[in-house]
Amino acid sequence: EQIQRMVEDSDYLVFTWVCCETEKDLYLMPWHGIMAKVDEYCKRNGLDVESPTDILLRQNASDVQFFMTRFEILTESVFRYLTKYFRDRKILLFIDDIQWMDPSSIQLLNNTLFHLRDCPIFIVAASRLEVVKEIEDLRVSLMREALIKEVKLKRFTLEETRELIEVQAQELLGDPENLDKIYEYTDGNALFLTELLKTMKDNDGGMVPENPLTSRMVSIIQSRLMKLTEQEHTLLSVMSVFYHAVTIEDIQILYPEPELKIYDLLEHLLERQIIYEDVGTAAITYHFTHILIHNYVQSKISAGRKQIYHRQVAGYYEQKYKETGDITLMPELIYHFENANDMYKKYEYKLEYFKEFFSGTQEIYPAMSLSFTDKFFFPDLDSSENVLIPLAEEIRALPNRDQRYQELRMKVEYLIGRYDLSSGDYQYGLRNMNACIEAAKILKNSRYLMDSYLQMIYYAIQVYDLDMMKEYIMYCSELLEEY
Repeated sequence: EQIQRMVEDSDYLVFTWVCCETEKDLYLMPWHGIMAKVDEYCKRNGLDVESPTDILLRQNASDVQFFMTRFEILTESVFRYLTKYFRDRKILLFIDDIQWMDPSSIQLLNNTLFHLRDCPIFIVAASRLEVVKEIEDLRVSLMREALIKEVKLKRFTLEETRELIEVQAQELLGDPENLDKIYEYTDGNALFLTELLKTMKDNDGGMVPENPLTSRMVSIIQSRLMKLTEQEHTLLSVMSVFYHAVTIEDIQILYPEPELKIYDLLEHLLERQIIYEDVGTAAITYHFTHILIHNYVQSKISAGRKQIYHRQVAGYYEQKYKETGDITLMPELIYHFENANDMYKKYEYKLEYFKEFFSGTQEIYPAMSLSFTDKFFFPDLDSSENVLIPLAEEIRALPNRDQRYQELRMKVEYLIGRYDLSSGDYQYGLRNMNACIEAAKILKNSRYLMDSYLQMIYYAIQVYDLDMMKEYIMYCSELLEEY
């Protein structure tokens, strides 16, 4: 569209056509449309030029070139006639979304460029990144003859996005977080970026909307997914359940099909540029090409099915965690149990996660190396208070007061008590730790009872209370003998 506006006032004769996916199977539809526009242009401007239909009707059998269809002859004859009539003007054809051309139209485009290479005719054709064999064959043959120049449009970088916003809607940069949010949602995609900026400018507050998908964005995404099979739709739904890139192993949790069958489906999705493949050192992973496609696919899963999906994935990772003790699985457990609406399990693993992490900063002898803490998922773990206090409030607000609730209270009292003791707030630290000890005795939880005793020994060392230290060392010995 931008190129077309640039040449509107030039000496070019411009004819355009936009291919549609719904017309992909219509024979020579783009060329019928272009020929109709040529005919219309001639009539509208009172030009004494034979119409394409007239040219076709007067073709003699002797004029038919070998291996050329009558429509190819028509196309070549029309453009040769026009370039002869408009000697001082050039013809420019804009054809958009040629990946949706029917095979005969693609072949005709190829032949037109070959046969009319000596005529002042230029074609600007745009194609999406989808892998279409006919388009690839066209590109290769024309590149070999140096008849085309290929320009690949990349997504905007973060800096280019900032520059674009400065030009179109500088006021949106007033909030320093807006740029990062805009880029996260659009990933530099020109269409999505333009649509989101338009939506934000219409919003009085200039805020990034909770649901940034506009009707035009949805239409674009729907057109990308329109021709997928039911199995491919199912596979995308399964992939959208995860918040990160997925492996074959992840997919098979919810889609237990043979690997080769899954790869067949993945390869077609790769060709359609709906997902992309990342060959890493540990495993091959698959990502959605855009976060908005991920969000759209996920939004189309019913609430019940989505909850079942998350419950199954959470169960799989829980079993894996019990077998391996791999703490890096905990973010998966927390995320999927939360979305499965199992809040007790969510808090259970969140507390376990924080207990392990803060062992590296709130003990006399840190339990983890810095390289290991880099694997942790939560960004605010530099401050215990930032995460522990809100977490304790959430747990205290749970409606039930059954044994599961008491276990959560025991764990959160331990974490807050340990934090208070390590930061020197001994009054609150001792109160919380004693509450944890009482709860652990009632629940017969020897692990937390031992951990709490060790914290009391840690406190006794800090304040040089030898009697208290001996007392809790004795408690530890008795507990070891008992269990």
